[in-house]
Amino acid sequence: MIHRAVITGIGAVSPNGIGRERFWKATRNGVSGVRRITRFDPSGFAVQVAGEVPDEFDETRYVEPKDRPHVSRSVPLAVAGVAEALEDAGLDTGSMSREELRGIGVIVGSGGGSQDFTEEQLPPLLHRAPEAVQRLHHSDQHDRDAGQRGVHAVRAARA
Repeated sequence: MIHRAVITGIGAVSPNGIGRERFWKATRNGVSGVRRITRFDPSGFAVQVAGEVPDEFDETRYVEPKDRPHVSRSVPLAVAGVAEALEDAGLDTGSMSREELRGIGVIVGSGGGSQDFTEEQLPPLLHRAPEAVQRLHHSDQHDRDAGQRGVHAVRAARA
C-alpha cells in the first residue's frame, strides 16, 4: 500500500530568521545567522561563532515558566516551529476528531540541541542518584507537545 504525504505547513525558528517568512527571506538574500557566541563566554575556545537563535525569541510563549527549568532550550524552539507549521497549514487541532488527528504528522528537524540540558543533568546522575535527574528530556517534551496538539511527532536531526 502506498502512502502519500503532503506538506501543507512550514514553521521555522532559525539563527537567520524566526518565522518562515523571515527565515526564507534571509536565506534567499544570503543572510547568515552565524555570529559571535552570546549564550556563554567563548573567549577560551578557538571557535568564537555559532548559529544561535536570537534572544528576541520568547520562550515563554511556548513552554510554561514552571516547566522551563526542566527542559532544554531546544524544546520551546521546536514547539514554536510546530505551532507555526500547524497555523501555516490552517489546521485547528482543537476542533479535529481523534481520527482526523491520527492522519496528521509533524517532522521536527534540528541541527543540534539539548546539550545544555544533558550537561546540567550529568552531575546529579554521576554524583547523587538517578532520581535527582529531571524527568523530562527534550525528546519527551517534543512528544508531549505533539500529543497535546493531537498529532504525531517525528524527529529528524541533522549534524
